[in-house]
Amino acid sequence: MAQHSQHGSSISDVSTKNHKGLIVALVVVIAIIAAAAIAFFALMGGQDGAITGAQDDMAVSEQEYAGSHVDWDVWQERNDNVYAWIEVPGTDIDLPILQHPLVDDYYLVRTIDGEAEISGALYTQKQWNSKDLLADELTVIYGHTFQNTHELAGTMFSQLHEFEDPTFFDEHPNFTIYTPEHELTYEIVSAFEYDNRHLFETNEGFQDPAKLQAFFDMVQDPDSINKNVREVEPLVAGEDHVVVLSTCTMPSQATSRYLVVGVLTDVQDVSS
Repeated sequence: MAQHSQHGSSISDVSTKNHKGLIVALVVVIAIIAAAAIAFFALMGGQDGAITGAQDDMAVSEQEYAGSHVDWDVWQERNDNVYAWIEVPGTDIDLPILQHPLVDDYYLVRTIDGEAEISGALYTQKQWNSKDLLADELTVIYGHTFQNTHELAGTMFSQLHEFEDPTFFDEHPNFTIYTPEHELTYEIVSAFEYDNRHLFETNEGFQDPAKLQAFFDMVQDPDSINKNVREVEPLVAGEDHVVVLSTCTMPSQATSRYLVVGVLTDVQDVSS
């Protein structure tokens, strides 16, 4: 009996311990679930904050940008991939241009600070373009368009679509690109919808002057219903320097791009 009684007491103790263990386990599980929920909502809030932050970070303060003078020390200390700056009058496009040394489309979905974000940044591809706008005959600058219903509407290259309006196109004939050495003025030749072919890849990098000339001829008379064209002197491969601002159409079409094309007309030395 004593042995039985002692054995019964042991079962009770185990049961109590198991009960307490179950309670502890439940508490731990609840704590884990709560922590996960907090982390999830914090992440969601952080994403919203990142979007807002991306806009705020890209906004140009008067301390960093005034008129035609970019504080290159400030921006290049922030990210030495910044090598130029573009201003498009009549729009809010006053933004740095970047080029990553290794990954061509690094800034497609990364901000100037390298943070993953759908807004991305304005950039060129090293495989096809140097950072010397006076050396390259054709430079393509990429940037996102966001639909009017998107919280990022109007940011990056969204406002290039203002050039779809003939009156706006006529009243805003130029855009300017700044580098640490130069202020470069471009006359806008045309703005139009084009297909989604990669301009350099499909033309073998425009190594053949005939291909470049054909492209120059096309941008002065694009085969597009949605186009505005300005009468300028004929573009000449080997002489002219052309910049293409490339973005998505609005509404977005996977097979199309919207291009604003400018030819260099004036160079001012600002390095001193």
